Amino acid sequence: MNMMTYPGLISCLMAFVFVVAVLPLVRRAALRLNLFDQPGPLKIHTQPIARLGGVAMTLGLLAAILFGPGRVYDTSFPFLASVLWIWLVGLWDDAWGLSPGLRLAAQFGAAIFLVKSGWSGTFVGDGIVFPAAACVFLVVFINAFNFLDGSDGLAGGVAAVIALGYVLLNGGSASSLGGRVAWALLGSCTGFLLSNFPPAKIFMGDCGSTTLGFVVGFLGLNYYSGGDLNLPRLLVPLLFGALPLLDFALAVLRRLKSGSSPFTGDRRHLYDLLLQRGWSRRRVALCFYFATALLLVPGLLFSRAGPRWQDLMAHIRN
Repeated sequence: MNMMTYPGLISCLMAFVFVVAVLPLVRRAALRLNLFDQPGPLKIHTQPIARLGGVAMTLGLLAAILFGPGRVYDTSFPFLASVLWIWLVGLWDDAWGLSPGLRLAAQFGAAIFLVKSGWSGTFVGDGIVFPAAACVFLVVFINAFNFLDGSDGLAGGVAAVIALGYVLLNGGSASSLGGRVAWALLGSCTGFLLSNFPPAKIFMGDCGSTTLGFVVGFLGLNYYSGGDLNLPRLLVPLLFGALPLLDFALAVLRRLKSGSSPFTGDRRHLYDLLLQRGWSRRRVALCFYFATALLLVPGLLFSRAGPRWQDLMAHIRN
């Protein structure tokens, strides 16, 4: 075993074991508190399913980051505080409901806090426009994963594949906060999939899907903060997250075109169209995992683009 990957593997295993151990307790608590995801016209399940799986996912993620091998938590406070805020807002929404406006305001609050704390990426610089773009980047990822969480095993599995991409991008190292977060996210998501892969026994709820989106968005900003960026490298997080981002963009455009709010639900997401064609939920999930894994390949290749690419672009311009 490569000594660089050992701390990451331990963090991944910690998150996995924590989620697997805690999920049954969360499920029993959700059943006792009558916190079900009820069947309805915008749902694909026909029986009430316990939600709040995101409680176990987030706690497992944070436990692996804080207590895994090595010290990364000295620099992690802004990230951890922002994750907790997103998780608590999602938990409140799951339990009592929040208006789309309040949810969006809370998401931008967490994004602004994180960006102002230094995780805005080296492409941001001074002024207002670029930090604002970094905040929009985070909020789009939050809602893209919230939109994606409409079929069993979909959001958690896609997030796990993306996390694997960032693990590979970091060379398997967990010595930095970004590396530790990627390993912890991978363990948390795979642990959750044991109970969420079709047929799901528990759903993650908004407290899970919005947290996943925020963490994936953070991994993108953390990658940007590494410096030495060019156009191919700027595309890496967008390629990793291309499926949820595409589904989000199509949903927003579709709803705006029809005169609806972007946050008004419908059954015309990419996965809905596949389900309507007779695909099983398991087949849809595996298809999305495979497509996301394929998108990791150009992303990883683009991450290696260096001076030769810049020289080629200069030659083309001349």
